Amino acid sequence: MVKNGSNGVKARNRAKAEGRGLTYQQALNHNDSHASDSTRSRPALQRAKTLGFLGSGYDTRLIVKNIGFVWATRGDRILVLRYSSKFPSRWPRDRGTDAVDLGDLTLQPTPVRPVEGPGALDEATIDIASESHEVPKQAATLALEVLSPLYDRVLLVACGERALPDLAEAYVYIEVDKRVPTGERRGVIENGHRIVRTFPYDAAQAAIELRRRLLWMFREEYRADWPLAGLLLIEPANPRRPEGDDTPHASPQFVAAVDEQMAAGGTPILGRLPREPYRPGQPHLLAVAEQPESPLSAAYQAAAEALHDKLPLVVID
Repeated sequence: MVKNGSNGVKARNRAKAEGRGLTYQQALNHNDSHASDSTRSRPALQRAKTLGFLGSGYDTRLIVKNIGFVWATRGDRILVLRYSSKFPSRWPRDRGTDAVDLGDLTLQPTPVRPVEGPGALDEATIDIASESHEVPKQAATLALEVLSPLYDRVLLVACGERALPDLAEAYVYIEVDKRVPTGERRGVIENGHRIVRTFPYDAAQAAIELRRRLLWMFREEYRADWPLAGLLLIEPANPRRPEGDDTPHASPQFVAAVDEQMAAGGTPILGRLPREPYRPGQPHLLAVAEQPESPLSAAYQAAAEALHDKLPLVVID
């Protein structure tokens, strides 16, 4: 009589094996070999290597360099690859959509700033003027093929719809921070009179509204199917409340709860960066290198750590 439980399972497996002309131990070995084959056939994964940074007017390249410097000081070799269509072309304009030859480009990466240890932070610019959408993409594709193997991570600074489309494995969207909404003011009729009432949001409702406010430009300017690793938010230059908005300010606890809902919805807020002081006629600082103890440097450090943790896993070719 076959007993219940694990012994019963073993007995049934033994009967099946004997029916196939195998001993029970041979059947176990046979199954193990198939399990090993299945394991070996699984694709290898790694954190996304090519990241696109999309901005809405702020100095995206400076933000990318600060994040890249954080990673470089931890031993990574980082390349900031920037596409620009604002400078004179090194190509004749009549090339149209002809195939691109990297020999036509000057793509010699130069150090942004020396880094101690094995890490590096370099930058290169794809400098193109063309009426064709395909020419910049071809150039960027070829540039990545040549330069990407030399670095641990490539940070693409994309400027507009034409900039490096469909080439990044994930994107980071940089936007001016918006006040976390705590409610909605609506007109209602009560006792025959028209009045305005405030209907408070819970964290999930506030996250939906905040996501709409932050990403409307992304949806207008870029493609909605581009995978977002997260958002970097910049302190607004003039943080005044909209006229007529008398909803209460969000408490730190409510902001934290909304951030959790944003992350659960696939749009994590990677960091909120203080706005750099305006210094007319002077270059912007690489804060993490030149002011390592400043609040801005601390914010970049935290954002770089959060972004690294949120990088999606992609299949290794």
